Amino acid sequence: MLRYGSEVNFVLAGISHTTAPVDIREQVFIPESGVGECVRRLIDHDQIESGVLLSTCNRTELYAVASVEAGHDRLLESFGWWPHVLPFEAWQRYAYRLSGEEAMAHLFRVASGLDSMMIGEAQILGQIKRAMGAARQASALDARLEIILRGAIRAAKRTRHETGLGRRPVSVSHAAVAAAMNLLGDLAGRGVLLIGAGEMSDVALRLIGQGRGAVAAYDGFLSSSKASFITAASRAGSGLSRSARIGPCKNLAVSASARPRIASRVSISVRGTRAR
Repeated sequence: MLRYGSEVNFVLAGISHTTAPVDIREQVFIPESGVGECVRRLIDHDQIESGVLLSTCNRTELYAVASVEAGHDRLLESFGWWPHVLPFEAWQRYAYRLSGEEAMAHLFRVASGLDSMMIGEAQILGQIKRAMGAARQASALDARLEIILRGAIRAAKRTRHETGLGRRPVSVSHAAVAAAMNLLGDLAGRGVLLIGAGEMSDVALRLIGQGRGAVAAYDGFLSSSKASFITAASRAGSGLSRSARIGPCKNLAVSASARPRIASRVSISVRGTRAR
């Protein structure tokens, strides 16, 4: 246990790509706009004293300081107050709970990218920082938990700077574009359908643009897309078309969307295109 004036009971609960398939992870995903409210609700119900909720496509984990008397089972049962659609029985089947040094080691591995689907990916650090910001805004982050999380961030930076882990950029987007280039060869002149307008789409767009692929973007909300997406398109120097019409001319489809219905509609169109 850490000591911060008195005994600190650091705990975590969650699921990740190591324990749950993607269809389960999708059901437990909590949008960034809802994570602060979720943690605040757990505090208000006396489940934890301080908490940060990290929810990405590959993991949803709660990092928290709880009273020493609080049991692990009680924390898992509090899942019923989380704003998601996963049935509690499924949560019990796939969830894990850790405490003390074991929880600390897990957090440090997550922050360093050692527990990621793509070992060494750097996006996780930014995601942890945003989760901390959301918790701070909801008045859910106290000094004890902030010390732990900042320690994990410092360790992650050292891991990247003092080992070979950070020498080459790694992410799911890097792997997807590399696989496409291995399959299709040069992307110059290739038609690419990019589904989504988030962080992973930004990375994919930049990489595809370096290969001079012509990108058609579809995010389901074309009139109010993120400014960062447009900025990434400009940096990439690729031909960016923003249209909801998905024609039969695309050679490659890259999906990085958190909206399963949109991805499903697009996948049907892609299958039809492949058949033609």
